Amino acid sequence: MKKIVLVLLCTLLLAGTVFAAGASQQAASGKATVSFTLPASWLNGYAMRDLTAGWQTLTGNTLDIQALPDDQYKTVVLSRLASGEGADLIVSDGGGTALNSFNPRANFADLSNEPWVARVMDKQAYDQTFRVDGKAIMYPMQPGNAVGIVYSKKIFRDLNLAIPTTLDQFDSVMAAIKNAGIIPIYWAGKDGWTLLQHRSIAVAAGLATDPTILDKLNRNQATWNDIPGFLDGFKVLDNWNKKGYFNQDIASTTYEMQNKAMASGAAAMCFQGSWQWGELTQLGAKAEDFGMLGYPLNGKLYVDQALGGGVALYAKSKVPDAAKDFLNYLARPDSLNKMYQASPGLPAFQGIVFNIDPFTADAIKLQSAPHIDIFYLAPLPYDDLVSDYVEFLYGRMTPQQIVDSIGASYIREGQNARLPGF
Repeated sequence: MKKIVLVLLCTLLLAGTVFAAGASQQAASGKATVSFTLPASWLNGYAMRDLTAGWQTLTGNTLDIQALPDDQYKTVVLSRLASGEGADLIVSDGGGTALNSFNPRANFADLSNEPWVARVMDKQAYDQTFRVDGKAIMYPMQPGNAVGIVYSKKIFRDLNLAIPTTLDQFDSVMAAIKNAGIIPIYWAGKDGWTLLQHRSIAVAAGLATDPTILDKLNRNQATWNDIPGFLDGFKVLDNWNKKGYFNQDIASTTYEMQNKAMASGAAAMCFQGSWQWGELTQLGAKAEDFGMLGYPLNGKLYVDQALGGGVALYAKSKVPDAAKDFLNYLARPDSLNKMYQASPGLPAFQGIVFNIDPFTADAIKLQSAPHIDIFYLAPLPYDDLVSDYVEFLYGRMTPQQIVDSIGASYIREGQNARLPGF
């Protein structure tokens, strides 16, 4: 088995020592050395060590793994690329400003003709995340996350409740849950990021309904009031809030408290992502007792889908065929099942047969839409959004006021970033 060379970032590298561009060469034996730059955390997930070793054993080629500390990964890689240097394979975020910062048109090769492209599960999400000028420029490596309404199947069974698919049905279900002495929807406002999961779903529904709205927002030619269903999403929350369907201590509750409330049966639902399953299992949750519901907006049930990072082929690679062969090895069904067993999540490809978590299993069946923060050029005004949600959930802002405030915050961020049109 070929040895995986693990090169950790050190002071000397930060001072400017980098490997030469195109250093990967075809050996006299016909075997290739393929350099692969990735965040160090990736080595401990996605069955990466097994998969890289398996490909080397199969082909006789060598992978030169360049593992960089996560918090410095992007800075170092961008510095290398700016100098015309780079590994043969490079991990990158997908979509929007994150992908554009890698200058993919100049630095990443076209992978459109690779066989795995045809097997992508959600072509719309892939195209919006990993295509540039119509070209497929990344292999979708990381499992994605889904954000929806996490719910207790056990509570639904105990109360003999049918799965709601319309707003009226949701209202009836929550009334029955409240009458049973259980919190219908639990919010964790002290950890502000948890509040924003609702925003992710509401925006995703709008992006799916009108695919042109994102480009208009990025050009500042539309407002958040123009996102189909976004205002309606807050009108729904306002109605539910007035009926007492939420916990009353929103500002002081944490994500940990939310997890415990869900696992214990004190709460029936929450706006949350598929990552929560890992937290609930640690509290003794059983797969048959939990699932994910879609948010009823614009006549459909939506979940927000965020694909993870991917792997790009450096445009100046001297061993492109060997590098592509490694990506094709990763896309084999047996490789994918091994990877998703090690790191469960929303599959990027068709034909995944491993036992996925119950949230992801439900999310696959629902109408998915891309995650706004991946594609929106204006930076996320995190503190402003969290403050707006707290004010709104305590009844100090109307649905129209919070939508106006969110839009104004993004415009300020766009102006501060000096984006064209802002």
